[in-house]
Amino acid sequence: MGFFSFLGRVLFASLFILSAWQMFNEFGENGGPAVTELIPKLAIFKKHLSSLLGVAIPDIDPSHLVAGMIVLKGLGGFLFVFGNPFGAYLLLIYLAFSSPILYDFYNYEQNESKYIILLNEFLQSVALFGALLFFTGMKNLIPRRQLKKKTPKAKEGFAAGFGNWLSMACIVNMGAQVTSVVCIVNGVALPNTEKDFAFWWRGVDLVASFNSLLNPELVI
Repeated sequence: MGFFSFLGRVLFASLFILSAWQMFNEFGENGGPAVTELIPKLAIFKKHLSSLLGVAIPDIDPSHLVAGMIVLKGLGGFLFVFGNPFGAYLLLIYLAFSSPILYDFYNYEQNESKYIILLNEFLQSVALFGALLFFTGMKNLIPRRQLKKKTPKAKEGFAAGFGNWLSMACIVNMGAQVTSVVCIVNGVALPNTEKDFAFWWRGVDLVASFNSLLNPELVI
């Protein structure tokens, strides 16, 4: 599962990394074809935005914008490959900023050929944006799920120690498939002592594991 997850991130990020590499190679002194394509689109976008907000939009060097796009796509894609949420945030910023400018289907009539082409590219960017939102949402959800899974184990250990009038103990819960252990000290479950062992795994030495859990350095 881990390999396929990594492979999926590589394939997804390759779209941004290869595009950033191509833009970097073509950048040159004047910014390359990307700047040439961006100049008229940026002028129209600034005009629409200025009329909407009622304020004058300052001039921005298109080459600086293209350089920023290269950084966002290249660095964001590289970090995303290794599952770093910050990389996803960089790619989200890039898509949110560039998509309305580059894929300006709203500037064309529906019967024009460019309208369909730009609309499809814009919708593809929206789909990528949604996939990145899903990735960041899952990244934030996983630690919460792990925390919820650990809570019942600590409660069970506390209840077992309290029921036997023990202020310090290691509670062993032997199930059909998993054996779980948690240590209680003065009515408090120590999170760093929570362990799960596969019940059928003969290579696990439970006695040695208990000795390590009862080490005074861990208890303190």
